[in-house]
Amino acid sequence: MIDVKKVRLMTRISMYENGQGKKDLKMNRCRQRTYISMKVIESILCVTIAYLIVAGLFSTRYVTMIVTEGFGEFKNIAAALLAIYLILLLLSIVLTYFYHRDKYRKAYQRIVRYDKHLSKLEEYIKDNAESPKGPEENKGEEVI
Repeated sequence: MIDVKKVRLMTRISMYENGQGKKDLKMNRCRQRTYISMKVIESILCVTIAYLIVAGLFSTRYVTMIVTEGFGEFKNIAAALLAIYLILLLLSIVLTYFYHRDKYRKAYQRIVRYDKHLSKLEEYIKDNAESPKGPEENKGEEVI
């Protein structure tokens, strides 16, 4: 005999596991602090690599001047480039931190809901295992 509530609950659980749950459960393998730290480090690496590429392309414009005249005149430009890099890096760290903290919290809330659904399903299974009904007792229930 198929219980309609149990089927609906199992469908919800399955839809979550096959959809958003894949990412949420993978994210929830580590603590929030560890997850955010990994994402911030990833952001730092990406910003640094991108900035080095842009700064390298910018400096190729002035390579002949640097080689012939020396680096003395370009110290101000280098200081400005370093300041821009530090500002971009700080901005990236802050935005990454807040974005991924919010993302983790939302995923955690979905996982708590998922755990409640699993607990309900376990209760349904225990109830069915403890009180097996014969065909004559199931006459009033909906059967699919």
